[in-house]
Amino acid sequence: MYEISKIGCGTYLGFPSKEVDMQYKEAIKKAITEGINLVDTAINYRGMRSELVVKDAIKELIEEKIKRDEVVIATKGGYLPVDYRNILVDENYREKISDDLEKYFREDICKSLNFKNTEIDNILKRKNTINNKIIEFLFNESRINLDMDTIDIYYLHNPEVSKAGMSEEEFYNKLGVTFSFLEDKVKEGKLKYYGISTYSGFIAKETEAKYLSLEKIYKIAEKVGGDKNHFKYIQLPFNKGMDDAGRIKNQRIKGTLKTPIDAAFDLGLSVITNVSLGQGQYFYKYSCEEMIEFLVNNLRIFSSMVGMKNVLNVERNVKSIL
Repeated sequence: MYEISKIGCGTYLGFPSKEVDMQYKEAIKKAITEGINLVDTAINYRGMRSELVVKDAIKELIEEKIKRDEVVIATKGGYLPVDYRNILVDENYREKISDDLEKYFREDICKSLNFKNTEIDNILKRKNTINNKIIEFLFNESRINLDMDTIDIYYLHNPEVSKAGMSEEEFYNKLGVTFSFLEDKVKEGKLKYYGISTYSGFIAKETEAKYLSLEKIYKIAEKVGGDKNHFKYIQLPFNKGMDDAGRIKNQRIKGTLKTPIDAAFDLGLSVITNVSLGQGQYFYKYSCEEMIEFLVNNLRIFSSMVGMKNVLNVERNVKSIL
């Protein structure tokens, strides 16, 4: 397990443009220089451009002052991405993003996969998958985008979206196959740890279709990877204005209901929060500094992802943890 700074650098929001790329690159470099050593991205963030920005920032820092193993890079796969790596989009890009996504999925991702049309249509309906073959494709693309031999943490991205479209048995069976693939990547030296990044999955009611059982998931990891499996991290939404994960007891551990955060702690999993500042919707009530303080003072929160799209945000956020 890693020693990780109490807040990490998120790369989710922003227009897929060169201008935003540059803002993120400088922000990431500033954050790492100031002691933040966790950078979080995903293949679907900003049409894959966020992964490319992370690559450029880390490469420049290595040339200047740091070693690769001083920074923890996490990325995710599960949501179908669009490919805007070499495309300049205009302000109306959202009008055609769905068509671009479907084209990339059909013509690139499915090119070498023997999928039935019905299976392709079902995946496109949710734009999310835990299919091991597609996850393998996305994983390999992320390694190329990041230009890294080894990814530090790889999350399955909001798998509850896929779960809502299948039976419990089918979902957990497919999850086991994908976990087995990820354990293989660890053995090959291409991955160190894996996890699950969620929005509603771990905080939903047990009766809801998107509900994810931490205990079931952990047992699957043990089944495919043994006692020394590499399923070590989860992401879930938690902040001062949205505290369900630390308040609602909806996860059963050996028959006892616990909050998602307590359940993860009991299982030895590290909790990393997302939506850590609520994307600003609670700033009418709490300051940014108060929201960060709420998270860093919680001993069961390993780290919290905070969007840092520019250097000024980095400086403000760093001051909050000093």
